[in-house]
Amino acid sequence: MVKSAITSTKEQIDFASHTHEVFLLACPGSGKTKSLVERIENILRDLPRQRGIAVLSFTNSAIAEFNGRCGKAALYSALRHPHYLEHLTRSLDISS
Repeated sequence: MVKSAITSTKEQIDFASHTHEVFLLACPGSGKTKSLVERIENILRDLPRQRGIAVLSFTNSAIAEFNGRCGKAALYSALRHPHYLEHLTRSLDISS
């Protein structure tokens, strides 16, 4: 797990160890990125080779922070194919 001077809350620990899909919404500075990196670290331990992880964000700065924290945690496999993270830069048009 990512080492931090800040102790995780029960909710953050529950989130990091949850085994199914989840939507994470919290205020700035609440530990979302730290908890997300810990969750991905847990998922990658048992993730089958042909499976991947999708992380979506609304901002480039959040993705940059996330990428940096994954790098610090040596989670390089989460940053490349098949576990590739990409920022959605445009809306998907499914009306056609």
